[in-house]
Amino acid sequence: MRNVNSDMRYVALMAVIVTLSGCGFATDNNHKNTLAKDESVYEIGSPVPAEGFNELQIITLSVFKKGASGKSRYVEIVDGEYLTPDSVYSMAVTVPKRTVDGEELDQRVFISDGGWSDVDGNRVEAVYDAEKDMYLADFNLSGPDQFLITPLLVQVIGSDGKAAKAKFLVTTQDELAASYGNLVDRGFCMTLSKKFLASLPDLINPIMDEQFGSKIIKVNSISPANNGSGKKTNGIINVNAAGVSFDVILNDSVVNSSGEVTRGLYVGVEDVSSGTMGNGLEILMGIFTDLFFKGLRISDIPMTALGMGLGPMIDSVMTSSEEGLSIPGLNIPELEIAVDLDSTIYLNLKGYPEETTSGFAVMGGSMYVPDNDDVIKNSKGYYLWPEVSVDTYDTMIEDGMDTIMDNATDIGMVLSQYNINQMLQALMKNLNVEVKSINTQVALFSPKVKTDNLDLVVMINPKGIAVDFPTKRVVANDVKLLLIESGEVNGPVSELSLDLTMVFDVVFRMDGDSLFMDLSVEPIEELCHMHVMKDESGMTSLDHGKFVPIIFQYLGGGGSTLTIPVPLSDLGIVPRKGVTPGTVTVDDYGNCFLSMAVSSIDATKLSSGGGCFIETAVK
Repeated sequence: MRNVNSDMRYVALMAVIVTLSGCGFATDNNHKNTLAKDESVYEIGSPVPAEGFNELQIITLSVFKKGASGKSRYVEIVDGEYLTPDSVYSMAVTVPKRTVDGEELDQRVFISDGGWSDVDGNRVEAVYDAEKDMYLADFNLSGPDQFLITPLLVQVIGSDGKAAKAKFLVTTQDELAASYGNLVDRGFCMTLSKKFLASLPDLINPIMDEQFGSKIIKVNSISPANNGSGKKTNGIINVNAAGVSFDVILNDSVVNSSGEVTRGLYVGVEDVSSGTMGNGLEILMGIFTDLFFKGLRISDIPMTALGMGLGPMIDSVMTSSEEGLSIPGLNIPELEIAVDLDSTIYLNLKGYPEETTSGFAVMGGSMYVPDNDDVIKNSKGYYLWPEVSVDTYDTMIEDGMDTIMDNATDIGMVLSQYNINQMLQALMKNLNVEVKSINTQVALFSPKVKTDNLDLVVMINPKGIAVDFPTKRVVANDVKLLLIESGEVNGPVSELSLDLTMVFDVVFRMDGDSLFMDLSVEPIEELCHMHVMKDESGMTSLDHGKFVPIIFQYLGGGGSTLTIPVPLSDLGIVPRKGVTPGTVTVDDYGNCFLSMAVSSIDATKLSSGGGCFIETAVK
């Protein structure tokens, strides 16, 4: 028989130890160690009820490092900032106490990466320091091999069992994306093979006939420019049309006699034979006008910024879908979805004549998404480049160009994640997705009042999204799901935050005579988390829930991998027969190389007006 007195002494001893240690609290009068009745809320991975929208506790998270003055101190973490990985950081949380019915509640503070357990999660308790008036803890920050962008979840759990929560994002991979205001020098490149260029006259001439009403201009041939001995060396494509042969120059800027640089697309000609420079420009304008760039009038403006407004394009796609949003390959319920993406993409396009060969024309540049306040148009409605600084970071694209200049390639493309991630962050600033009356289709979400309506607003933290080509991962951390009720109750009732890490793949395949590019994503389950940040409608069971794989399985019709087939043939791409239609490879520098074997472009599949979505002028 066990000795009851011994057991009681053991319990008493433990109580003393717990009291002295503070159970994570300091022992001063202002921070007593009162525990919540349900102590399971303190366990890692346990669902913790969240405070409501009217119980706001402002939480800051700081890290001990050198500040601007050069002295080490606690500096508030800003979403997206870089911290050296595989390091232990001293972190500090500042947060006021929550008051309920006039009484301040005791609280315990935890910092974690949002994981479910000690095996696949990292969590520490921060201890109150009365002198600094902060909760302090040492946190071991893992490397990018785990989280490309690390979510730091702070939970301030009151003695009533409810928690104030906040999420912060830090990156552990340096040079993941270019900074705002910097134009990447080389963010993408494209190669066009001699065989593919030779097929373009059959595409261009019928459009020219329709445009001019008769065969005034006929393109006889198109090929890579010859920049060999005795030739000028700035061209990338040679055009023979209407008895005149010339090389086309593409520059992304021009410098005047005073040394001032004007950025924009400059199209010129050189090595004109059987005609004059004026003949070459006139023919070139006839080919380019309303064919490749809508509204381009080089006779009016020799420099023009290539800009594409995404808002009207998204509106057009959404309004043309009478049955709601439908994505091939995904099982999406019939929902009324509104997508708003009010952004403008600028294309900085130039030729690479020094890399152009007899077999391939090479062009490229970078893409840039400015804040809406920085988008400029002149009095004629033409886009103008906002002020940018050239980012000379070497993306190492040049080292891998042979990958898309081989016999298996007719159209090659390489993308740098340094440029892509900069674009993604800028685009996410303006992306809003709203799902109307989601409670009528998804039983998981219910309003506080049964007869009320519930809308879902989805927002992606711009600093939480990135792609990592070497590991074929894509992350979207701190994706906010805001539930807004209308009726008897009006306003937000719940806020959830999703952390998503997924692996992706791209595969080309033929289905009969049709070419598809299959995009697939699969969640890495232990790195995908769901947290209930604020709640007034009883969503606690979703906190730290393993629902992301279930969502993927639902959308994928049973499997955890989502595959979206992109019908390239519907976009006019005619694949070469008898060869592999396409390949995708990556390098260790963050570049993705796409190679396609294309025999020609089917003009009947292109949109009216030439088939290019870039619009440089308002007509």
